[in-house]
Amino acid sequence: MVRSAKFPRPERLEDFDYERNPNVLPETVGDLKSPSWVRDGRPLVLIGDSGTGKSHLLIGVGTAIAEAGLTVRYTTTSALAQRTRRS
Repeated sequence: MVRSAKFPRPERLEDFDYERNPNVLPETVGDLKSPSWVRDGRPLVLIGDSGTGKSHLLIGVGTAIAEAGLTVRYTTTSALAQRTRRS
């Protein structure tokens, strides 16, 4: 499942540097490891400046969800916009 998600690189939530971004709470990230929020249909959107760890967190969360057995697909905003424009 992790391989089919097409992540650009491996990232683990356990490796996230909370000291570099104190606005990210370990408790919140820990909750995102459980697939229950996905099954409930709740969205996840991360917004922030460049270099704040958004990609690391998204890949880490996606990896955890895929390891829990759910299908995950990684894409960028620009790739999604390109696909939408072609449709």
